[in-house]
Amino acid sequence: MTEKEAIEAIEVIKRLIGVSPSERIVSAVNEAISALEKQIPEKPITYKGTNRADCPVCGAMVRGIKEPFGDWCSKCGQALDWSD
Repeated sequence: MTEKEAIEAIEVIKRLIGVSPSERIVSAVNEAISALEKQIPEKPITYKGTNRADCPVCGAMVRGIKEPFGDWCSKCGQALDWSD
């Protein structure tokens, strides 16, 4: 799923929630939205003068001294955008 498709899916789900949903449905839809949002890559938080980077969602360290740990945060699953 591309970033654009994920954003469109989130918007469709948000519109559908307005149709008198039960609490259980709302909870499931909110979980689905959260999972889709994590697929949209976000820039890690970086610190000037260091090589450290943290997840923008949960704050876990996602880059240490040598290189990035991966394209996803290992703690919360957020997709990471390492581009400049």
